[in-house]
Amino acid sequence: MTWTVIIPGPPVAKERPRRSAFGHWYTPRRTTEYEEAVAWAAIAAGVRLQPYAAYSVVIELFVADRRKDLDNCAKSILDGLQRMGDGWDDRQVTSLMVRKRMAKSKDDEQAVVRIARRPD
Repeated sequence: MTWTVIIPGPPVAKERPRRSAFGHWYTPRRTTEYEEAVAWAAIAAGVRLQPYAAYSVVIELFVADRRKDLDNCAKSILDGLQRMGDGWDDRQVTSLMVRKRMAKSKDDEQAVVRIARRPD
């Protein structure tokens, strides 16, 4: 089983947790909103990830600015897939490839994620 998920808009790097003035920790809004967008895009693409199965993930980031942090963008996408609520965990990824490509313009920025179940 293989799926392709397109997340429109500029890829967002996972931001570090912040501590509020009251002492509780939280993830910045920009990160959580992007992770939710990833989950909704995956659901719309028909992704059905099984708990305990192994997966291969290829992420292509189309960005207008080379300064995007590759590994943190991948982390926000993988964490977004966990938000689908099907019990899947990104520890099940046994192969991960992330590529950064230049978009023609800011309007063309997006992330393309290909997910394939690996043989048991």
